[in-house]
Amino acid sequence: MTDVNYSVFLQLGVNTWNNWREENNSLIPNLQNIELIEADLRHANLSDVDLSGADLAGANLSGADLSGAKLEKTNLVFVNFFTADLSGVNLSRANLSEANFFTAILCRANLRKANLSGTNLREANLSNADLSGADLSRADLSGADLTGANLSGANLCGASLNRANLSGASLVSTKALGTSLEQARLTGANLEDWRVDTNTKLDSAVCDYIYLKAPRQERRPISGKFAPGELTKLFHKEWKAVELAVAAKPSLGYTSLALSRLN
Repeated sequence: MTDVNYSVFLQLGVNTWNNWREENNSLIPNLQNIELIEADLRHANLSDVDLSGADLAGANLSGADLSGAKLEKTNLVFVNFFTADLSGVNLSRANLSEANFFTAILCRANLRKANLSGTNLREANLSNADLSGADLSRADLSGADLTGANLSGANLCGASLNRANLSGASLVSTKALGTSLEQARLTGANLEDWRVDTNTKLDSAVCDYIYLKAPRQERRPISGKFAPGELTKLFHKEWKAVELAVAAKPSLGYTSLALSRLN
């Protein structure tokens, strides 16, 4: 069966598509580069489907099953993924700005270098997801499960991670300027060379200990647990000094100064 036939079944409606997939469960549809702008795909079975390069801008995928689907370089701006299952999905380099992932399942998803600016990820499950290099600026990750997630090099500036679970997550070289982490869980997170400033809200973060080097090295505190407010003091005190030093000698940059002061 050709790729054109696959798209025809989808265009006949979600019920027809789901029935066809159930009857032909051994076939893996190839829908690369298909145009589905503002399509109603609620509860569609798109598991394992190749949608690489497709244009799904404004589509409604709430409740859809996209587990294992390939969505690399797919246009997903303003898409509604409410309660959708995207377990293990490949969304690397995808444009997901302003998308709605409220309570969606994204565990083990590949979101490397994806554009997630302004995205709603409230209460989403992102455990063990790869978000390295992703743009999450201004994203709402309140209550999200990010345990064990890889956020290395990600942009979290202005994002809300209030009540998010970042236990054991990697935040190496992550930008978190002006990020809100109120009541977020950070125990066991790797914060090597992450960039925060005095506007980063850490006051009520729940954290027993962190690591300043990968993998799981340079534990702080060396033993025991952080006292209340100690995590904030560790970073805000150092970064205020760094900001002053950089203002005096911009050529030194943040990275070298931060590492020298935190070691």
